[in-house]
Amino acid sequence: RSSSPLSASPSFWQYICDCGDDFRDANTPPEEFTEFVRLGASINCVCTDYGNKTLLHWAAHLNYPHMAKWLVRNGADHTARDTYRIMTPAAWSCYRGNGSVARVIEAFVER
Repeated sequence: RSSSPLSASPSFWQYICDCGDDFRDANTPPEEFTEFVRLGASINCVCTDYGNKTLLHWAAHLNYPHMAKWLVRNGADHTARDTYRIMTPAAWSCYRGNGSVARVIEAFVER
């Protein structure tokens, strides 16, 4: 990653794409991510340029189950539907052919 979202203010979604590999393999998110949320970024914010996908949609789309787990534990709306395909994050996970994020969401909902 070349910069954090706090210092350079890039779009949050681009930052997620940039730090996704760090998040994919870790049980805790990168410090910059938690700091961004701690400073007031909404866990359920949407990206209007990409069909109103939430961060959880992006975690599903990019196959980042650790990110998804952290997001749902911190209040992400697993029932939100995007405006592109009218799908929930779990549906995106299955649509993209991996299903790992869908399993994370299912485990959270069943608790």
